[in-house]
Amino acid sequence: MHLTRAVARARLDEAKLSGWTLNATQTRNSAIQLCHDDLVLRFLHSTSAVPAPGRNFARRAWYTNSALVENEVLFAEPERLLMMWGADFATGTVNLHLVHTVAPWDFGKRARIDMFVPVDSVEDFESAVFDSQDEEDLESPSREEAVEGEGDQSVSA
Repeated sequence: MHLTRAVARARLDEAKLSGWTLNATQTRNSAIQLCHDDLVLRFLHSTSAVPAPGRNFARRAWYTNSALVENEVLFAEPERLLMMWGADFATGTVNLHLVHTVAPWDFGKRARIDMFVPVDSVEDFESAVFDSQDEEDLESPSREEAVEGEGDQSVSA
């Protein structure tokens, strides 16, 4: 994965990214982060479920965000998103999933997320439409509820 990350970082550094910039403060072997206004997108290799943050304080802080439905605090600070990727090198395909986490969780517990969007192709993503619902119909935890719910015993899928 180190070689894949190095090649991806070099190509992103050379590319014109329409307002997105590569986080230049990171070390060469750290996770790739792209920044755009109040969004920070961290690329994370994972073949299936959103990985738990573990005990690392920096990663636990990264996984702590305000729920997206709390509009009064949305973008009060940069929103941190994960772009999970997995590659099938035999077929040459890459799977992408955009994820918004709200709180850290322990390994084997349910992932504390409020958004998980498969990004099958650029065309699908560009033409996507968000069909909003009434706020009272949405069931997303607040930051306090997400932290309190860390004791939940269910497993992430």
